[in-house]
Amino acid sequence: RASTCASPRRTLLHPPARVSPCVPAPMMDEEEAAGDASLSYRNETDCTLSMSDIRMTVKVKGKEREILCGVTTHVNSGEVLAILGPSGAGKTTLLDALTLSCKGGTNPTGTLKLNSKEMTKEIFTKYCYFVEQQDHHWAFLTCRETMVAAARLYDETEEEADKIIHEMGLDVCKDTFIGNQFLSGLSGGQKRRLSIGLALLAKPLCMFFDEPTSGLDAASAYSIIKSITGMAKRRNIIAVCTIHQPSSELYNTFDQVMVMSAGKIAFQGAANAAADHFRAIGCPMPPKTNPADFLLNQVNADFSSQKHVDMVLDAWAKKPLSTKMQPGSTAPLPERATYKTGVVSQTATLIKRHMLLTVRDPTLYTGRMFFYMLACCFFAIIYVKSRDRVQDQIFNKMWLIVWIMSVPNCLGVIAVYAYNVESFSIRREIKNGMIHPAAYLISNLVIQLPLLLITSMFAISVSAYGISNFNGDNYFKFLFMYWVAMWSFEAVAQTLSLVFANPLLGMLGFLQFWFCNFLFCGLLVPKEQIIWPFRVVCWMIPFTWGLESLIHTEFAGTDFSGAFLVDSTVNSRGFECDTDVNEIYCKGRTGEQVLKSLNTNYEIAQPENKYARNVLIVLAIAVVAKACYFVLFYRRTTYSKGPKSSST
Repeated sequence: RASTCASPRRTLLHPPARVSPCVPAPMMDEEEAAGDASLSYRNETDCTLSMSDIRMTVKVKGKEREILCGVTTHVNSGEVLAILGPSGAGKTTLLDALTLSCKGGTNPTGTLKLNSKEMTKEIFTKYCYFVEQQDHHWAFLTCRETMVAAARLYDETEEEADKIIHEMGLDVCKDTFIGNQFLSGLSGGQKRRLSIGLALLAKPLCMFFDEPTSGLDAASAYSIIKSITGMAKRRNIIAVCTIHQPSSELYNTFDQVMVMSAGKIAFQGAANAAADHFRAIGCPMPPKTNPADFLLNQVNADFSSQKHVDMVLDAWAKKPLSTKMQPGSTAPLPERATYKTGVVSQTATLIKRHMLLTVRDPTLYTGRMFFYMLACCFFAIIYVKSRDRVQDQIFNKMWLIVWIMSVPNCLGVIAVYAYNVESFSIRREIKNGMIHPAAYLISNLVIQLPLLLITSMFAISVSAYGISNFNGDNYFKFLFMYWVAMWSFEAVAQTLSLVFANPLLGMLGFLQFWFCNFLFCGLLVPKEQIIWPFRVVCWMIPFTWGLESLIHTEFAGTDFSGAFLVDSTVNSRGFECDTDVNEIYCKGRTGEQVLKSLNTNYEIAQPENKYARNVLIVLAIAVVAKACYFVLFYRRTTYSKGPKSSST
């Protein structure tokens, strides 16, 4: 997909206009960059990433299977190590081990060091950067806005961000939205170069790339690999990448190549030395052959016999260790803070960034505001006759409150998807030392609470207090309970967005939670008629307490025509209805009498005012759900599982 150019952004509410297609500008070549005085930093510390006897096992049908079998190698600053291999060779598993991101199986064993420091989560955050296969960016930010926000979080200047934009060849599209599946924006190659540009702002000593050419055309793939190799040399960075079947042009740009099969190394060394090694073991490479294709064919049992693959693996295993592991740099690593900026500064930057996203992206808040208002107005129009406080509209008024409360909260399922998508970008930023988890959680809460209050106002102001003529004296009481209940559902949505990696499962879970609220709140089935242990659910859901207070707030302190007060000696209920009122609808003169009458059929209609208690209970539900979200968020974003030597 071709990228598009945009005119400069003028104001917050006037995003960049995309008016004409543009051809991506070429990145600076190595000679041009080396002679450019404006080129930003270069690492002065020579580093060596060394891995020794990296092993990992998984259980398959009750039996242990080794998927990494003693991987040993090293790579120095200024070099690019490309890891090749057929499907199932262990490339991704090895990269997960190197980036402390192993997801299954036993804890990997072995030694992984950056110079003399064993690789830990803290060391990785300070000195390393992981560019994932999928480019998770903020779709409604432009390329430059993304870089500038990252520069602030890394305590860099806007000028530094502009230099890297120029170096990555993104000048022509710096004012273009990044885009997603719903919004056209940068091309795949430009997004990948933006990912590399963000990495350069962190000034890492070591960078890892998971299949950086995946999903790109040949020209874009070559451009990306040239940028990686050029960056490694110019900035003295270690670069390690997995790659799937590169062209001969790409292969020849690599300094080091590791060929894997069945979790073992078949060859590791200089890219131009691979042909000599295979010739020496009786497997000469035919002339005019793509070296990568030749190497992969030698270790793929689907195209060569298993006996041949075993021979190739055994030939490398017999080589002396001195040929696989050379002494590397042991220089002390430069002193760095884990995070370049403090939590307060990060929080301020994140609030600014996410408020801009809120204005531009309608998914999470602005779109819901108008949709909630329209949905509630629809029900207000359907129940428009309930605006009159008469006997035959009492049931309709109660049910209108139910719909105004329930339908918008059901539509909160959208938040599950939005937060799930957002979590991938946040995890990347936390893993690579851009932000502290607390900064995101605080900024999210600071933005969320006032925006949900505004959303609540959109939902009830026009529909309930405009069309349906609710009791205006209790507007703020009604609004506050509505806001707290909406926040509780939002907290549950955030939690479910992290419980499942697939957002669809989280959305289904949210709908089940909403349905439980409707079923167990006492509206359809009295609580005492619900069998144990399901009755416990009645006390754990927001609807039970929220609807009770909303109904009481609207009915209490008002009078309903069609009935008149009488002495209790005349009628024990204290009221009687006009002769033209059907007895079925006769519920009372005062709001308290109406609530008492409704309570005989609907437990959720309570004549006693328990507003404070109910607010505190719904608030407690929201806090518990939010606490679960915090715990899950910390576990997901700070997860670390990498090689550990037997001595530790």
